[in-house]
Amino acid sequence: MLRPGAIFAAVMVAAGGIACSGAPDRQASDNAPPPSEIRQPLVSKIEHFYATAPDAERLFTFFRDTLGLSEVWGFQVWGDFASGGVSLGNVAFEFARWTPENGEALPTEFSGIALEPIGDTDSALAELTRRGIGYAKPDSNLHRNASGRVTGWVNTGLSAFLSGNLFFCDYRDRSLVRANRQSASDTLALKGGGALGVRALKEIVVGVTDIETQRRHWRKLLDSPAQESDGLFAFGPGPGIRLVPASSATIQGMVLQVHSLER
Repeated sequence: MLRPGAIFAAVMVAAGGIACSGAPDRQASDNAPPPSEIRQPLVSKIEHFYATAPDAERLFTFFRDTLGLSEVWGFQVWGDFASGGVSLGNVAFEFARWTPENGEALPTEFSGIALEPIGDTDSALAELTRRGIGYAKPDSNLHRNASGRVTGWVNTGLSAFLSGNLFFCDYRDRSLVRANRQSASDTLALKGGGALGVRALKEIVVGVTDIETQRRHWRKLLDSPAQESDGLFAFGPGPGIRLVPASSATIQGMVLQVHSLER
């Protein structure tokens, strides 16, 4: 079991400065259009990212109560799946647990990244196909809340990224989700960023085994070449993705922007 601090191996910078399974992937085309032909934007931002742990609730409580990060949603259980989320200012950080299908123990680690598509799932899939990006069968979790509004999400895993743990998360009531995220971000700001003085998540550091191949894959997700700079891929108002060489395709850590390094 990993102690709470071990999963939080983050680099801080001063203020100035659930993948889908159970279905075969669509095959990426070898005849993907060149960047000059790509017109339809695909990604709005990184909506949230998550870590897994058998004791996910304890980690969630540690980040919320000890580190003072504001709650985005409380720890909840839905059958075999449970999670809770905190705000890092510009993105939600989720702690999740479930029972692995193979019966193995769930690891304690950074696990995956959820992208918000510009449009709905259907339009995202059409653009993924046009760009030659492989994806898994969408996994839908939709329901009506007490007021009758359709809520929930549709997740679509992207097979060529993070061992399938990069995915589109299409929330069906985005106005409600964004209001919730903004409220948590405002609360964090009022608290001065909690014990660490967090302002925002600047980068998620992603390890890759073949950096040049992965850079080509990530470029297909970009709206423009201007979103890539010095190894960092930027997606909207949230954190960017930095690719680094590694022995496996996993999230290596995160870079936080804080009010004060001294503090």
